[in-house]
Amino acid sequence: MLDISIFFFEFYVFFSATSDVPLKFALFSAHDTSLMPFLAAVMGDLWDGHWAGYAYMISIELYSASASSDLGTGGHYFRLYYNGEVLTVPGCAAQLC
Repeated sequence: MLDISIFFFEFYVFFSATSDVPLKFALFSAHDTSLMPFLAAVMGDLWDGHWAGYAYMISIELYSASASSDLGTGGHYFRLYYNGEVLTVPGCAAQLC
């Protein structure tokens, strides 16, 4: 689990940085040995424990919503995909959390 903490820290620093240019796309690359701890950390007991196959992928979509959006109060939201399938993260009421 210590190796994945470095990724989470880098991820946090990257998306916490302020910039005058809005970010449209970011790409992080990792091996299967990083995907499994990531899924275990994020999904907790809901993770099935299966090892990722060759070329499996995790995608995280980040959203910023205004107060007048369909999401209600505005704020920031995310959606997690594992190999193209949307995952509902524990503690989130829906796929968009």
